Amino acid sequence: MDFLIAVGRHVDHVKSIGGGLKNGAVYGKAKQGYDLFITNDRDFLNPKDFPPTENLGIVFLQIKMAYPQKQVKALGDILAKEPPESLKRNLILLRESGYEKLCGKP
Repeated sequence: MDFLIAVGRHVDHVKSIGGGLKNGAVYGKAKQGYDLFITNDRDFLNPKDFPPTENLGIVFLQIKMAYPQKQVKALGDILAKEPPESLKRNLILLRESGYEKLCGKP
């Protein structure tokens, strides 16, 4: 989170907006007030249940939580290549080796 704050992004951890919420409630809060939702919960890979919206992009981190430096590097790489606005409306699979837009609009 510190990395994103350092590059000027407003960041909240799910625990700070209501830890213990079910996925649907977390998704609802993300749609209401955020432009990117970064998660490692595989449930959010299902665009039928949790679709990206005009104002929200979903980034699934396929990098284990045990490797925060690798997560930071991958997030830095995607943010350097893609303007944040282009991430909205997309479901993005973020790997250590790069990223793939799984669904959404350009």
